[in-house]
Amino acid sequence: MNKQLMGCCMSDLEGVMLSDYLLLQCVSKGGVADVYRAHLGEQGNYEVAVKVFRPGFAQRASFRDYFMTQAEKIGQFDHPNILPFLEYGEGENLLYVVTPFVTTGTLEDLLRKVGGRFSAMQALPIVQQLCSALQYAHERDVIHGNIKPSNVFVGSDGRMMLADFGITRSYEDSQQSLTRIGWGSAEYASPEQSLGVLRCSSDIYSLGVLLFRILAGSPPFTGQTPVEVLLKHVRQQPPSARSLVPNISDAVDGVLRMALQKRSDDRFASVEEFSNAFFAAVTVAPVASPVARS
Repeated sequence: MNKQLMGCCMSDLEGVMLSDYLLLQCVSKGGVADVYRAHLGEQGNYEVAVKVFRPGFAQRASFRDYFMTQAEKIGQFDHPNILPFLEYGEGENLLYVVTPFVTTGTLEDLLRKVGGRFSAMQALPIVQQLCSALQYAHERDVIHGNIKPSNVFVGSDGRMMLADFGITRSYEDSQQSLTRIGWGSAEYASPEQSLGVLRCSSDIYSLGVLLFRILAGSPPFTGQTPVEVLLKHVRQQPPSARSLVPNISDAVDGVLRMALQKRSDDRFASVEEFSNAFFAAVTVAPVASPVARS
């Protein structure tokens, strides 16, 4: 084992070689894994992102086998709107995934730059790209399980790239509890995820929350704690996006209502159906009619 790594905890792997990668800087920390900016080789100049899972996961044989199976599936993905796996594996008793290092930011960053929200017409290509990526994954029996703006990278060409498929969440769905979902994910989690269930329709709900956030400037449910937010997803009806942004059309509001149904069977039957419905809504009525309804 790499002697330099033996004395390191998860919060201090900077400067360490993990497999063939020199971990340079921790760029994000999570309850499941940390992400490092890294170089291929000690003298390499090719930058990558290395997601390193916490040691406890690698020590569980059942998870390690599940991780390898899921990572192999995702590693074979070839889609313009999915951030590719360059490599995955186990090194120094740690599981890791390597992806390109994207310097142009995330959808969260983009929303911040434009003042918090987009019009329905502006949101359409974003949603269509993400739906295309999710439909591709679902057809290959992979559920994302962790859709949120910070997991969507924006390429230098403006292309949306879905990242950070929730391998651990899929594995632990039967053990999932309200307390296991953190702040960043709670606002986008489907009602059934709070109860330990993850389905393809869970991604449809999360994508509906994401679209609500893009159009209205904030997600439908917020709160003081992740548990409070999750309970709102389970118990409360979401507000109408139109009540927050009056120029959102009835047709677009209807698409959001359908995606955000509490019962998974009441949502769109597929991500493709969601995409088609949003396209139709925007094409028919991108903004609300100026004439007041009776």
